[in-house]
Amino acid sequence: MTFNKRQLLVSAGICALTLTTVHSALAQTWPQRPIKMIVTAPPGGTADYLARVVADRMGKQLNQSVIIDNRAGASGMLGADLVAKAAPDGYTLLLTEGASLAINTTLRKDLPFNPTRDLLPVSLLATTPSILVAGTAFPASNVKELVGMAKQGPGAVSYATPGVGTPHHLAGAMLSKMAGIQMNHVPYKGGGAVITDVVSGQVPLLFTGVLGPLPFLKSGKLKAIAIGSRQRSPQLPDVPTFAESGYPDFEAEVFFGAFLPAKVPQNVVDVMSSAINAAMADPDVRKKLGEQALSAVGSTPQQLESHFAKETAKWAGVIKSSGVTLE
Repeated sequence: MTFNKRQLLVSAGICALTLTTVHSALAQTWPQRPIKMIVTAPPGGTADYLARVVADRMGKQLNQSVIIDNRAGASGMLGADLVAKAAPDGYTLLLTEGASLAINTTLRKDLPFNPTRDLLPVSLLATTPSILVAGTAFPASNVKELVGMAKQGPGAVSYATPGVGTPHHLAGAMLSKMAGIQMNHVPYKGGGAVITDVVSGQVPLLFTGVLGPLPFLKSGKLKAIAIGSRQRSPQLPDVPTFAESGYPDFEAEVFFGAFLPAKVPQNVVDVMSSAINAAMADPDVRKKLGEQALSAVGSTPQQLESHFAKETAKWAGVIKSSGVTLE
């Protein structure tokens, strides 16, 4: 059977109209069943805590359960891939550490999906800065002294992180590039053991998130060199930023974002974004997150899209200039 050009155009128009009608109906009735929130981290960590606090508040806003599904692995790419390939009906939501997603867009050449093509930004949830800490026996107590030590020779100073290709690893690489030094990177698998090793002096420095070392900083078992956010941390108001320490372009924050599969109807994206933003504006939610060294944000989909693009470009520059690889 063959079709002439007019018949094909009419058929295409009917299909487009049908798809639009289906999307419109979905947006008007959504959600009618529980929503699955895929979290790209194991239970018990910062991302998991954030997800559970937000899911509880979102569920009340949407009058539906939001079920947590932890899918850790491949630096968050396992869970992100699942969402990228999920049905575009709004019932599968991704909560991920967005800096890692931005980094792996450049760092991993074998990604099974394209983050900018296959995921729809929904909302920027929260941020937490990277921090550089040292054992109490480490001679340097600020960035200037640290850089002076590092300039004694390549590898004169070592820093540990929770792993290769993490935002904290690249924060160290960014500082090295900006300061014109070469620090030796010591990657660990996760953040627990490395903090113990820095406290005991086995490793001199650590780039990591604020929450892990916070009790050791408050007890005097660790000292803070500088923090990666633009403003000082409410939890550590006496710790200077890298910008205050002579590096105005240094910014290293972990951010958490919510994404949906591509082609989810815009009305559904807007409803989801509104529910998340209501959660992030809730005083009780903000208090709970603050206790975990998280700054609640909330944003429009467009603001998350812009932030993600900016972070992707920044870390791509660090990766290229520093020669960071996963090998």
